[in-house]
Amino acid sequence: IALTLILDKRYGAEKPTIIISNLKPKDFAQSLGESAFSRLEENGGFLEMIGESHRKNNRQIASK
Repeated sequence: IALTLILDKRYGAEKPTIIISNLKPKDFAQSLGESAFSRLEENGGFLEMIGESHRKNNRQIASK
């Protein structure tokens, strides 16, 4: 609910907002709610990063 309130205030003030998540857009939409997600879609876009986890690779190197 807190994120939705922040998005509503920033949307009303026409301020840019960046959100970083490890969820895919469909899953993020479900967790955030359709209304707030729609506002994000209306004024922006999504950049999906695809690839191997750098954290996982760094842990494997450090444990060797």
